Amino acid sequence: MTSDSARREEILETAAAMFASSGLRTSLREIADQCGILPGSLYHHFDSKEAIIVELVRRYRDELDHVAKEAFDALHEPDQRPVEERVIELGRAIAACAVRHRAALLLTLYEPPTGAGEELVDLARLAPTAIDAAMAEILQAGLTAGGLRSGIELTLLAERLCQSMLHVGVGVFHRSHAPQL
Repeated sequence: MTSDSARREEILETAAAMFASSGLRTSLREIADQCGILPGSLYHHFDSKEAIIVELVRRYRDELDHVAKEAFDALHEPDQRPVEERVIELGRAIAACAVRHRAALLLTLYEPPTGAGEELVDLARLAPTAIDAAMAEILQAGLTAGGLRSGIELTLLAERLCQSMLHVGVGVFHRSHAPQL
């Protein structure tokens, strides 16, 4: 990794941690200070604070899509595990992604900031359909194998399971940090 790409990664990781803990009110100056660089140096790597946010959301979405792809790929391999284990495995992968990308997750759970550019608004509003579809396929395989009772709305159940696992990213953070008095 070149020093420019290493610095870019450091900026993204620092910004993600700061946005996750302090919200979007975190300034570029605060991010630069935390990275030990001058605020103007950030513009060598990113055009704006919004560009950092867009990159964080893109990475989060890409990882969610990767989690879904792995789940779909696993469906085409012989697997004798009960449906519950497969659902739990996908749920854990979704939750782990949510925890790793908490700042981006929060941006996609709530309305984008006022004045956000079109690219960020579109990214923030994009539903995580790939993980929902992967979960639905796992549930369908479980229904077909007799591991689930009939009459369950699998699409709705899949969506709710995925949303619950994404919300773990919010809850884990709150439990892992003591309140500041």
